[in-house]
Amino acid sequence: MSHVSELDSRLSGLVWTLTLVSLALVITIANPSSIITLIGSIILRMIFSVGVEPTLWLLGMLNVINKGIFLISMMGNRGTFNKPWRHVITDFGFAYHTAYLILCILGLCVHEFFYSLLMLDVIYREETLINVMKSVTRNHRSILLTAFLAVILIYLFSILGYIFFQNDFLLEVEPLSAISAQANVETETCSAGAENCSETAVNNYKPPTDDEAEPDRQRACDSLVMCILTTLNHGLRNGGGIGDILRKPSAGVYIVDILWPASKKVANSSQTVCSSFCTSQYSISVPKFLSQP
Repeated sequence: MSHVSELDSRLSGLVWTLTLVSLALVITIANPSSIITLIGSIILRMIFSVGVEPTLWLLGMLNVINKGIFLISMMGNRGTFNKPWRHVITDFGFAYHTAYLILCILGLCVHEFFYSLLMLDVIYREETLINVMKSVTRNHRSILLTAFLAVILIYLFSILGYIFFQNDFLLEVEPLSAISAQANVETETCSAGAENCSETAVNNYKPPTDDEAEPDRQRACDSLVMCILTTLNHGLRNGGGIGDILRKPSAGVYIVDILWPASKKVANSSQTVCSSFCTSQYSISVPKFLSQP
């Protein structure tokens, strides 16, 4: 059963006044702002009257019914029922509204988080955002080739790291035993003055032993896939490149240990140049599309 929040009498009167005023404006003027105000006040009144969950269920069902009626009417007006299925599937408008209806049904029946994807509808409705998306997809070939070049560089350096520097990839990790012990303390606490608490969180807590504790550093290049993922993740994110997670160079092979991270840093710089190229292409294309009538 959903929890209904208590609303102050003055705030409740304000909501009712806003609802009646917006209803009067809808009847007399019927402009979009008055309609939006009326809908918002009704939703707010329902939340405080019947609860959040019933309100969401009602809005979800209305959304599904509205989108279903709109989709059927659109198919009838466009003659979709008389077209071959190949043309129906390739129709962007039909595919978009069908996906919209599916998201509404998933949000109503599966999880409410599917409703968050409906916020992307603003891209479909706003011409400016459509032009921005077109400016990105227009140069898709150069962007994909630039990304492919970056992947090649990362792959080559991952192979070198896997062959020659496999033992130097060491990552600092946090022991999971301490985190799980802290979770047990938080979930097994008793409220003050509880009568049926047989054990407290202090008695349930057991510090991890040396055998259970995980090492502070773990190897991150035991396979080529691990090397690729480590190089891709830390090589691009760290300020010093992949050299930030490598073992400190020893006296015997310090030249090799220093030259390889330095060369990887140069490769990261080339990837930065590639990213700058993509950004410049984006910044050049956006004004062109926005300036078009």
